[in-house]
Amino acid sequence: MYQVSDKTRIQPLDKRKTTGRPKK
Repeated sequence: MYQVSDKTRIQPLDKRKTTGRPKK
C-alpha cells in the first residue's frame, strides 16, 4: 500500500489514515 500512498494521499480515504502519521 506504500506504493499507492502517493495517489491515495489525495483521496479522502487516506485523510483518516494519514491523520495519525502523514506520509510525505
